[in-house]
Amino acid sequence: MRGFVKSVFAVLLASVLVFSLSACTHKTHDPDGPDTPPSTDPDNRVSESPTNTVISGENLSSIRIYTVDADSESVVSKVVMVRANTEVTPSLILEYLADSFKDESLKISFDSVDFSNETCIVSFTDSIYSIASQSVGLEEAVLDATAQSILDNVDGCLAIVFRINNGAYETSNFTFDLNYVYMDD
Repeated sequence: MRGFVKSVFAVLLASVLVFSLSACTHKTHDPDGPDTPPSTDPDNRVSESPTNTVISGENLSSIRIYTVDADSESVVSKVVMVRANTEVTPSLILEYLADSFKDESLKISFDSVDFSNETCIVSFTDSIYSIASQSVGLEEAVLDATAQSILDNVDGCLAIVFRINNGAYETSNFTFDLNYVYMDD
Protein backbone atom coordinates (compact mmCIF):
# COMPACT_ATOMS: atom_id res chain seq x y z
CA MET A 1 0.00 0.00 0.00
CA ARG A 2 2.82 2.39 0.90
CA GLY A 3 4.47 1.82 -2.53
CA PHE A 4 1.20 2.55 -4.28
CA VAL A 5 0.82 5.86 -2.44
CA LYS A 6 4.39 6.82 -3.36
CA SER A 7 3.73 5.96 -7.02
CA VAL A 8 0.54 8.04 -7.08
CA PHE A 9 2.33 10.92 -5.40
CA ALA A 10 5.21 10.73 -7.92
CA VAL A 11 2.79 10.77 -10.86
CA LEU A 12 0.87 13.72 -9.41
CA LEU A 13 4.09 15.62 -8.71
CA ALA A 14 5.35 15.02 -12.25
CA SER A 15 2.00 16.10 -13.70
CA VAL A 16 2.06 19.34 -11.73
CA LEU A 17 5.63 19.97 -12.95
CA VAL A 18 4.70 19.38 -16.59
CA PHE A 19 1.58 21.54 -16.39
CA SER A 20 3.42 24.33 -14.61
CA LEU A 21 6.19 24.29 -17.22
CA SER A 22 3.74 24.36 -20.10
CA ALA A 23 1.65 27.10 -18.46
CA CYS A 24 4.72 29.29 -17.99
CA THR A 25 5.76 28.95 -21.60
CA HIS A 26 2.36 29.19 -23.31
CA LYS A 27 2.43 31.78 -26.08
CA THR A 28 -0.64 33.70 -27.03
CA HIS A 29 -1.29 34.99 -30.50
CA ASP A 30 -1.24 38.76 -30.91
CA PRO A 31 -3.50 39.55 -33.87
CA ASP A 32 -2.00 43.05 -34.13
CA GLY A 33 1.61 41.87 -33.88
CA PRO A 34 3.79 40.40 -36.59
CA ASP A 35 3.44 36.73 -37.51
CA THR A 36 7.03 35.60 -37.14
CA PRO A 37 8.42 32.15 -36.45
CA PRO A 38 10.34 31.47 -33.26
CA SER A 39 13.66 33.26 -33.30
CA THR A 40 16.65 31.38 -34.63
CA ASP A 41 18.99 34.13 -33.46
CA PRO A 42 21.17 32.60 -30.69
CA ASP A 43 21.18 35.92 -28.81
CA ASN A 44 17.36 35.83 -28.46
CA ARG A 45 17.05 32.26 -27.20
CA VAL A 46 16.32 31.44 -23.61
CA SER A 47 18.91 29.06 -22.26
CA GLU A 48 17.17 26.22 -20.50
CA SER A 49 18.53 23.01 -19.10
CA PRO A 50 16.35 19.91 -19.40
CA THR A 51 14.16 19.08 -16.44
CA ASN A 52 14.60 15.56 -15.08
CA THR A 53 11.68 13.79 -13.46
CA VAL A 54 11.14 10.28 -12.14
CA ILE A 55 7.75 8.68 -12.82
CA SER A 56 7.09 5.07 -11.85
CA GLY A 57 10.81 4.44 -11.57
CA GLU A 58 11.65 5.91 -14.99
CA ASN A 59 13.99 8.88 -15.28
CA LEU A 60 12.48 11.34 -17.79
CA SER A 61 13.74 14.56 -19.34
CA SER A 62 11.71 17.36 -20.84
CA ILE A 63 12.37 18.83 -24.26
CA ARG A 64 10.65 21.74 -25.94
CA ILE A 65 9.08 21.34 -29.35
CA TYR A 66 7.02 23.78 -31.37
CA THR A 67 3.56 23.00 -32.59
CA VAL A 68 0.65 24.84 -34.16
CA ASP A 69 -2.43 26.47 -32.72
CA ALA A 70 -4.74 25.75 -35.64
CA ASP A 71 -7.30 28.39 -34.66
CA SER A 72 -4.82 31.27 -34.65
CA GLU A 73 -2.45 29.67 -37.19
CA SER A 74 0.45 30.44 -34.89
CA VAL A 75 3.47 28.55 -33.64
CA VAL A 76 3.41 27.70 -29.94
CA SER A 77 5.90 25.89 -27.74
CA LYS A 78 5.14 22.66 -25.94
CA VAL A 79 7.10 20.61 -23.41
CA VAL A 80 7.23 16.84 -23.97
CA MET A 81 8.80 14.17 -21.81
CA VAL A 82 11.30 11.58 -23.09
CA ARG A 83 13.28 8.89 -21.33
CA ALA A 84 16.46 10.46 -20.00
CA ASN A 85 18.73 8.11 -21.96
CA THR A 86 16.87 8.49 -25.27
CA GLU A 87 18.81 9.92 -28.20
CA VAL A 88 16.84 12.83 -29.64
CA THR A 89 16.74 12.22 -33.39
CA PRO A 90 14.81 13.92 -36.19
CA SER A 91 12.53 10.86 -36.36
CA LEU A 92 11.69 11.15 -32.66
CA ILE A 93 10.89 14.86 -33.03
CA LEU A 94 8.64 14.11 -36.03
CA GLU A 95 6.76 11.49 -33.98
CA TYR A 96 6.07 14.06 -31.27
CA LEU A 97 5.08 16.65 -33.87
CA ALA A 98 2.67 14.30 -35.65
CA ASP A 99 0.97 13.56 -32.30
CA SER A 100 0.90 17.25 -31.44
CA PHE A 101 -0.60 18.16 -34.82
CA LYS A 102 -3.29 15.47 -34.28
CA ASP A 103 -4.18 17.23 -31.02
CA GLU A 104 -5.08 20.24 -33.18
CA SER A 105 -7.06 18.04 -35.62
CA LEU A 106 -4.35 18.44 -38.25
CA LYS A 107 -3.70 15.20 -40.11
CA ILE A 108 -0.07 15.54 -41.13
CA SER A 109 2.26 12.65 -41.79
CA PHE A 110 5.85 12.40 -42.86
CA ASP A 111 7.14 10.25 -45.70
CA SER A 112 10.76 10.12 -44.53
CA VAL A 113 13.55 11.96 -42.79
CA ASP A 114 17.24 11.92 -43.64
CA PHE A 115 19.92 13.53 -41.48
CA SER A 116 23.44 13.86 -42.85
CA ASN A 117 26.06 16.55 -43.35
CA GLU A 118 24.39 18.80 -40.73
CA THR A 119 21.20 18.93 -42.84
CA CYS A 120 17.87 17.32 -42.08
CA ILE A 121 15.67 16.56 -45.08
CA VAL A 122 12.04 16.16 -44.03
CA SER A 123 9.67 14.73 -46.60
CA PHE A 124 5.93 15.16 -46.06
CA THR A 125 3.31 12.84 -47.51
CA ASP A 126 0.46 14.20 -49.61
CA SER A 127 -1.19 15.13 -46.30
CA ILE A 128 0.50 18.55 -46.49
CA TYR A 129 -1.75 19.45 -49.45
CA SER A 130 -4.85 19.48 -47.23
CA ILE A 131 -3.07 21.87 -44.85
CA ALA A 132 -1.98 24.09 -47.76
CA SER A 133 -5.55 24.22 -49.07
CA GLN A 134 -6.80 25.54 -45.70
CA SER A 135 -4.54 28.60 -45.61
CA VAL A 136 -1.05 29.87 -46.29
CA GLY A 137 -0.70 30.88 -42.62
CA LEU A 138 -1.46 27.38 -41.37
CA GLU A 139 0.97 25.78 -43.81
CA GLU A 140 3.69 28.24 -42.87
CA ALA A 141 3.10 27.61 -39.16
CA VAL A 142 3.44 23.83 -39.72
CA LEU A 143 6.69 24.32 -41.64
CA ASP A 144 8.09 26.75 -39.04
CA ALA A 145 7.16 24.51 -36.10
CA THR A 146 8.66 21.45 -37.77
CA ALA A 147 11.91 23.18 -38.71
CA GLN A 148 12.41 24.93 -35.38
CA SER A 149 11.65 21.79 -33.35
CA ILE A 150 14.36 19.83 -35.15
CA LEU A 151 16.93 22.65 -35.14
CA ASP A 152 16.48 23.24 -31.40
CA ASN A 153 16.66 19.60 -30.34
CA VAL A 154 18.86 17.60 -32.70
CA ASP A 155 22.57 17.98 -32.03
CA GLY A 156 24.53 18.84 -35.15
CA CYS A 157 21.53 19.80 -37.25
CA LEU A 158 22.12 23.20 -38.83
CA ALA A 159 19.70 23.25 -41.77
CA ILE A 160 16.23 22.03 -42.70
CA VAL A 161 15.10 21.09 -46.22
CA PHE A 162 11.46 20.23 -46.92
CA ARG A 163 10.18 17.90 -49.61
CA ILE A 164 6.95 16.17 -50.54
CA ASN A 165 7.18 12.44 -51.28
CA ASN A 166 10.95 12.93 -51.63
CA GLY A 167 10.47 15.37 -54.50
CA ALA A 168 10.65 19.15 -54.51
CA TYR A 169 8.25 20.90 -52.11
CA GLU A 170 5.44 22.45 -54.13
CA THR A 171 1.98 23.39 -52.90
CA SER A 172 -0.48 26.08 -53.90
CA ASN A 173 1.30 28.42 -51.46
CA PHE A 174 5.02 27.56 -51.62
CA THR A 175 7.48 26.19 -54.15
CA PHE A 176 10.99 25.20 -53.03
CA ASP A 177 13.78 23.69 -55.11
CA LEU A 178 14.74 20.13 -54.19
CA ASN A 179 17.57 21.18 -51.84
CA TYR A 180 16.28 24.60 -50.78
CA VAL A 181 17.20 25.33 -47.16
CA TYR A 182 13.95 26.46 -45.51
CA MET A 183 15.52 27.32 -42.16
CA ASP A 184 19.05 27.21 -40.79
CA ASP A 185 20.70 27.68 -37.46
